[in-house]
Amino acid sequence: MALSSVIGFVPAVLLLYILLRRYEGLFLEKYVFILFAVGMVVGMIVSVFHMFSEYSLLVLVILFPLFEELAKLVILNNPKLQLKRETVYYGAGLGLGIGSMSIIAIAFRVFIDYPETMGNPQTYFDLVVLSFNFCLLHSATGIIIGYGCSKGEIFKFFFRAYILHAVYNLFFLIYTISGGVWKYGPLFVATLFAIGLFWYVLSGLLPEAVPPDMQKKRRRDLRKQVREKKKKS
Repeated sequence: MALSSVIGFVPAVLLLYILLRRYEGLFLEKYVFILFAVGMVVGMIVSVFHMFSEYSLLVLVILFPLFEELAKLVILNNPKLQLKRETVYYGAGLGLGIGSMSIIAIAFRVFIDYPETMGNPQTYFDLVVLSFNFCLLHSATGIIIGYGCSKGEIFKFFFRAYILHAVYNLFFLIYTISGGVWKYGPLFVATLFAIGLFWYVLSGLLPEAVPPDMQKKRRRDLRKQVREKKKKS
């Protein structure tokens, strides 16, 4: 269980730092961690369904993304978070909680069902890649839904998050049913997709959630840093 936790938590904490390090003061840190914990509970519930479900196009590509994104929507659209800029940042915490717990449950099941994989580097590689993928995916869709809730455009951004999640799960399904080295083709595509989605929210939605006056201040600070670097060089 300890090894499974490391595989799940390390990517989540690293990505949380990358996402929110530039936005300190724009949100309450306790809310981020509370929603991270809530996300872990949701992730555990989803993982139970994963364990007792046969992977199929209907289940993995349509139903699971719908359930997970609806859970994010219900949580982030509660009255305390509606139409608030900081909700987009709380979406990151919620998504990372779901992503980390999902991979913890999968890793735990792999090590229990196939104890011989404990010392297999290939198994560790697959689980670490999937851990980053799940955290990239869920943090991004959490931010997308959080952004929609902050703008009052709930269903537009919910539908976007759902479609993106379904597309990722399609590649994941192909990975799970593929054998040998062939499975790394869809895994590679899924990883690129998750990275691209993460970059979209990191460089697009998160900066847009910053109040206009603070956006101007950030641009001034960036120009100042560039000038200082040029002087030093």
